[in-house]
Amino acid sequence: MQSKLLPVVIAILAAAAISASAGAEEIKVSNLRVPPEKIGADWTPAPGIVVDNLEAPPADKQTAAIVAELKKQVRPLGVRGLADFTYRNKTDRTRQVTVRVFAFDTKDQLEQWIKTKYQFAGWEEKYKRVEDKDRTVFDSLEVRKRIVAMDNLLITVGTIADQDDHLPVLELVLARLKEQAKPAEEPKK
Repeated sequence: MQSKLLPVVIAILAAAAISASAGAEEIKVSNLRVPPEKIGADWTPAPGIVVDNLEAPPADKQTAAIVAELKKQVRPLGVRGLADFTYRNKTDRTRQVTVRVFAFDTKDQLEQWIKTKYQFAGWEEKYKRVEDKDRTVFDSLEVRKRIVAMDNLLITVGTIADQDDHLPVLELVLARLKEQAKPAEEPKK
């Protein structure tokens, strides 16, 4: 009796694992772009590379060549999608915020990258761990930059300005992420 149930149990557990990991994988980095008017009336976007799937090159040949080079660098790390969203203030050119998003194939690959990039020997001289119960968060001690890791996503946001413009922009990106992660509501009967 137990031997007949084992394949069924394995199938159920496999389906649950696939279902649980699908939520993070379904989020497209392109959907995390914040409309500049949400930042403020004086903000405008700057061009940047946005690739939801490094295995599906863009049709534009110039962009495809850039993506091919990026793919060589980040695909071996487990990065499957990436985005660069930069915003500039129209009235003060020194106010610029850059958001970078990296979608990894798995949470384990992201955690390995965090250990390599942000928790190397002596990392405390360059980064400060920020308390957050839901995410892994670091602040750079050298520039105005925050690093957030959650699920299979790494988000960095920084600014060259003397103000902390990057922090409210990060909150807007995290709000978009939360919107994307919501399960679709079932239609009312």
